[in-house]
Amino acid sequence: MLRILLFLLLPLGLSAQAFPVFGPDRTPVLYLPPSADSLVRWAARDFADGLTALSGRTVSVVERERRDLSVPGIYVSTGGDAQLAGKWETFSLQAKDGSLIITGSDVRGTVRGISPGK
Repeated sequence: MLRILLFLLLPLGLSAQAFPVFGPDRTPVLYLPPSADSLVRWAARDFADGLTALSGRTVSVVERERRDLSVPGIYVSTGGDAQLAGKWETFSLQAKDGSLIITGSDVRGTVRGISPGK
């Protein structure tokens, strides 16, 4: 079965954590808050389309009011991370409880977190 791992370099400790994007019983879902900026929505859809093309499995983008880590997925948000307060165009990636959390300091930071190569 297709199993792809996304390796994240954590900026503070420079240690690598693995986040299983796909597994035998796992197809990721990208969760966005209803208030997400249109540019963030575009980047999330582009990322989901890329994962779909890579895997052949449909990756959905879904609105979700609050982060619920009991539901594994890729959670995208802007603001709300104390480590990013006052910074511009910065993002954090965190693997936690079977989910990937992408948080941007602002809209451009969130987009860079979703699609850093663009």
